Order: sequence, then structure tokens, then C-alpha cells
Amino acid sequence: MINKIDFKYVAAESLKDIERILSHYLPGGKTKGNEYFPLNPTRDDKKPGSFVINIETGVYCDFATGETGGDPINLMAYIRGLSQLEAAKELVVFLGLSDTPNPLETPKTKPTITKPVKEEFEAILPIPDTAISSIPKQHYRLGVPSSSWQYKDSLGKLLMVIMRFDSNHEDNAGKTFQPLIYAKNSHTGRTNWEWKQIKGNRPLYGLDELERNPSSKVLLVEGEKAADAAKALFPNYVCMAWPMGSNGVKKVNFTPLAGRAILLWPDNDEPGAKAMIQVSKELTRIGAEKVETIDLSIFKLKPVYTAKKPKLIAGARWPKGADAFDAVENGWTAGHIKLAEKERGGLSIKPPSQGEIYC
Repeated sequence: MINKIDFKYVAAESLKDIERILSHYLPGGKTKGNEYFPLNPTRDDKKPGSFVINIETGVYCDFATGETGGDPINLMAYIRGLSQLEAAKELVVFLGLSDTPNPLETPKTKPTITKPVKEEFEAILPIPDTAISSIPKQHYRLGVPSSSWQYKDSLGKLLMVIMRFDSNHEDNAGKTFQPLIYAKNSHTGRTNWEWKQIKGNRPLYGLDELERNPSSKVLLVEGEKAADAAKALFPNYVCMAWPMGSNGVKKVNFTPLAGRAILLWPDNDEPGAKAMIQVSKELTRIGAEKVETIDLSIFKLKPVYTAKKPKLIAGARWPKGADAFDAVENGWTAGHIKLAEKERGGLSIKPPSQGEIYC
């Protein structure tokens, strides 16, 4: 039975055998230089690229959520959902270590392992006007973004940027979303652009438009691209999103939506359904006037025009993961949305359950 843990010792010994730990707990990842890119087991991760571990230092970073850690114990705790003590104990057992160094076996001249100081950054909100001209045009590893979205406060001041990167590189296939903030280094006092997420109390996308339309209903979707597309379908709504998709709900500041009537439009999959159920609870907690969820089964109707009038006919398919952008691509217009609302007596299902939200 392990009663006492020397954390520095376990972290140092684990770092010596980091590749064995990674191959066992995070198999199938890609190595590039001193960085290892596995799938993230804490979420529905389809392709590597947003989760990286430095095999020389043990430092890890999840670009999708902003989670970071400084040694193998932190990593084990994160991927296994353990406390630091539980994670250290698991590493002791896995590597066959004694829980504390044996002075009879450990040389007196054992070198001191210096762990790099973990940098802490505090986002500067709003971003100073003097910094706007120096916004990075590309990511140091991911290259030039395919799209970008600016998050602004109610006065139109920039708070942060979300960039999307599309890549066919073997070590970073598919799409990656990367937040960009202007921040102050708590150790050095230096201010600079950092590829990091705001730690907590993250802003909603579209706060400036919300301020300009105080009496409008709100359509809340998952993803900035979907929010932009939804404006063509719901022109009388304020179309909004939150940063970093289904993984970021818990760290978002939803209070600007207090007192507003809100229609939720989830992505057509299980993660999207789970996220919107969680969002619905948060909106109810902060005092939203009304929270409803759009009935995705309407998108099983095919939007067409007959005699220049919108018409909906049976036989369409609503793909897994589809959102407002896909609806526009499939021919949906504001006229078709109004027609669906009229024919069905509304667009929403209430109260929503996970099985009902996606189809």
C-alpha cells in the first residue's frame, strides 16, 4: 500500500520513461520533433493536432480548451480524471517505482532536475487599440488560418480572436480552432499576443450586435461559422455562439443573455445535444426569459421553390453534425424557416431531451 508520495521524485522518474507512458495511455499519436500529438481521450477527438505533449519536459497543452500542465503527473491526472495524488500513485504502480526514493539506492550526487517555470498569462480585456495593428497573421505551427472571427464587447471593442486552420499534414489532419488573446505574462510583466484561451468568464460571439438589438430574440448556435450563416435564416434574431464549441460551455459568461428569449440550435450529433442541454441549464440559471430548442426534424424536409414561393417537401436527409451553415448550403432560406414555423405551429421542442435534440 502506498502511503506517502514524493511528487518531485515520481515526476522526474516518469519523465525518464515518458515514451512508455505515452504509448500505453495515449497510443497511436504522431511525433514531430520533441512533440507528441495523440487523440485526446477526454473528449470526442477525431483527429490529432489540438492536443500536444512535449516529450522532453512533460508539459502538455490542449489547444481546444486551454488546459495545460507541467509534468507527467499533471498529464496523468488530466487524461484519467484523477487527483494529483491518485495520478502519482498510478504512475508508481505502472512504472514499478518505490513511492519515495531509497537513500541506499539513490546516489548522493543525484543531479537536480529543474522543472521549467510554468508561464501564466492574464488576458487584457478589452484589447488596447494600440495592439490591434500587430495581430498575428499566422500561427507558428499551423500556418495561415482559413477563417477567423473577432469577439467584441458590447461597445465593439475587441476581446479575442478565434482562428480556424485546415491542414492535410499527417501530424495535423483536419481542422483546428485556435484562440488568440492579448495578454500579460504574470512572471515578466511583458504584454504580447498569445495563442491561448481566456481562462474563465469567456465572452459570447456577437455581444456588440446584442447590445444594438435590445428587444430581439437570440439564436444561439455552436460555432462562429454557423452563427454567421444563421443570420440569413433568422434575420430578426441576434445570432450568437460561444468559444471553443461543446468543450467550452462551463467557462462561458452567459449573463448578457439574462432576460432574453433564446432559441438554441444544436449541431446534429450527441456532443451537440449534450452541449445545448448544458447551455439551457446555464441560461435558466442566469435568468433568461425563455429558452427553447429548435426541432431538428424540420430539416428532414427539402426546401424548394414553386411559383417563386418557398415550399417544403419530404425526403431530405439531415447529416450527422449538420448545423446552420449546412442548412444554407442545402437551400434553406428565411422564407422556408417561416413556412416551417407556420406549418408546424412553431420551431421548437420543449422541454428538450438528449434523444430529441438530434435526428
